[in-house]
Amino acid sequence: MEAKLESLIQKIEQEAVDGAQAKADALLKEARQQADRLVGDAKREAEEIVSGAQRQAEESRTSGETALQHAARDVELQLRERVEALLDRVFRDTVGAAMDAAFLKDMILKIAEQWSKEGSLEITVSDADRDALQSLLFAGLQQELADKISLSAGTQTGKGIHVGLTGESVYYDFSEGAIATALMEHISPRLRQILDGSDG
Repeated sequence: MEAKLESLIQKIEQEAVDGAQAKADALLKEARQQADRLVGDAKREAEEIVSGAQRQAEESRTSGETALQHAARDVELQLRERVEALLDRVFRDTVGAAMDAAFLKDMILKIAEQWSKEGSLEITVSDADRDALQSLLFAGLQQELADKISLSAGTQTGKGIHVGLTGESVYYDFSEGAIATALMEHISPRLRQILDGSDG
């Protein structure tokens, strides 16, 4: 009887140990699964954070490069405009200074000699230049050529002349502004090559 009781106690103890072991194994398995899930979630979250940070860094870099390109282009355009404005001013000043009464007289006489066969010339100058040219131009000029030149003051204020045949609507502009513009058009392609860095 005592042996049966002891055997029963051992059986109950073993079942209790086996049950506790099974519970412990189940808890351990569940804890491991939960730990794996947490590690997996943490890895995914970390990858998303890293990916987002890389994306943001790339966007910032691209945005910065674009801003730098725009700024460089703006500086280049401003520099080009300033250089061209400076050259235009220098050309106008230089051409204007060269167009004194003696120079204008020589220019008018050369044009008159070439065009006198075509008809009479109408020459317009600034009010300031007309008086100086009037006496200088017609002094000692052959009457035949003098009769073919009409000199009048126009609305222009700068140096130079406008020349056309009498009765024609076409005239040629030999003013300081027109000559400076022609010089700028000639030099601008070369200047653009230098400014663009394609000068070699």
